[in-house]
Amino acid sequence: MDLSFAPKAPAEFKPRITVIGVGSVAGNAVSGMAVTDRDDMDFLVIDADPSTSAGIPWGGDDDRAHLAGILTGCDIAFVVADGGDGIGTAWLIASTARGMDILVIGIGRAEAVADLALDVHTLVTVPIRNRRSVSGFDSFQIGACVRTVTDLLLKPGLIDLDLDDVRTIMDGGLGRAAAGTGEARGANRAIKAAEGAIRATLLDRASMLSSTGVLFVVRGGADMTLFDVDAAANRIRDELSPAANIVFKSVIDEHLASTLQVSLIVTGTGNS
Repeated sequence: MDLSFAPKAPAEFKPRITVIGVGSVAGNAVSGMAVTDRDDMDFLVIDADPSTSAGIPWGGDDDRAHLAGILTGCDIAFVVADGGDGIGTAWLIASTARGMDILVIGIGRAEAVADLALDVHTLVTVPIRNRRSVSGFDSFQIGACVRTVTDLLLKPGLIDLDLDDVRTIMDGGLGRAAAGTGEARGANRAIKAAEGAIRATLLDRASMLSSTGVLFVVRGGADMTLFDVDAAANRIRDELSPAANIVFKSVIDEHLASTLQVSLIVTGTGNS
């Protein structure tokens, strides 16, 4: 796979991204992100119980108008939900945002957020890392999923992307997606990190081949090279159909000295 890097002129437009946690478990995950990823994003936590939501809307035209006011100016909305009673609130947020031409990305466990599939542009299911956990919620993978999109759009890199690049992948995925992150050090770290990310999606070979697109970010310290990026990209490409759309970026992260991290979102995984 031949990769050429042609930097674009710096974009004047910076998309506004809002991350919304619905329900106590999803809210805790989003609150944790707000502490570590405060730059360039807005965070909102909504209780699933309307009686304790401090004025946050719950159904009806007036409530939609209130939500529209909150979301005015937003370009991408992540709706993180943990199912249960909160799915109704998540549906209201997603459908209102989509009606405002906001790119809406739902995130959660597959069995918890399946009802959101028709109301978001893409529904990203995250794996359950600890099945003994009461919630089964993997906050690390949720955060990695959000950061994959925000890094593509907001972080400086060898390739500058815009909202249209991301929308092409996320809006064309027919509603279903999976996310994963892998890390590796030492020899062949790029290939190992890419393979770890692929495994973390829990997708089988057939699902990868039938997917319509992939967003991924390769992160590393100052020692990351174009060879690393090329090796990771080629390994991911090996799993996909030649017709799949690919959007990616490399990002320098000073906290990843000697470590390479690959985060990806595979879209259109439910088309078969």
